[in-house]
Amino acid sequence: MSVEDMVDLGQLVMAGLAFVIAIQTIRYAARQTAAVAEQAKIGNEMAGTSNLNPVLAGHQQVMQLLIDHPELYPYFRESKQPPRRGKVRNRVLVTAEMLADVLNTGLHVSRQIPAVNGGLDPWPGYCSDVMSTCPALREMVEAHPDWWPNLGALQSRRPVQASVRRRSQGVL
Repeated sequence: MSVEDMVDLGQLVMAGLAFVIAIQTIRYAARQTAAVAEQAKIGNEMAGTSNLNPVLAGHQQVMQLLIDHPELYPYFRESKQPPRRGKVRNRVLVTAEMLADVLNTGLHVSRQIPAVNGGLDPWPGYCSDVMSTCPALREMVEAHPDWWPNLGALQSRRPVQASVRRRSQGVL
């Protein structure tokens, strides 16, 4: 074997070694990319959870109002029309406004943060059901659609529907 052949063989070995190193570098970069993608997914899930908490806390506050004032329950879940005037009307409308804030925010969170979608999948259906059984809530949303745009959009897509019939049949 001549010196030239040895040089060519050395260059071939070096090229092969460079190729193996390049492949290993690409594999390492791919693993790093996968790790970054997983970290981003975890970050999105944490952001979704932190946005879900105020929605659920606000909902709990409204439900607590209905527990503390059971005379309000029929206005929210049994399709009772609010009085035309007076203290009870004011209480019903203020509570409806609180509920609209919570429902609208929940709809926004469920649509804007993908990681939360699994946790709030039933939320649009729940909002539709509450809208169908709460004339005061519908009245508020109709009077101020720009205050609760997600509820307004939901209301325009789903008219008062089956939940009223199911309630009257004792299903819910």
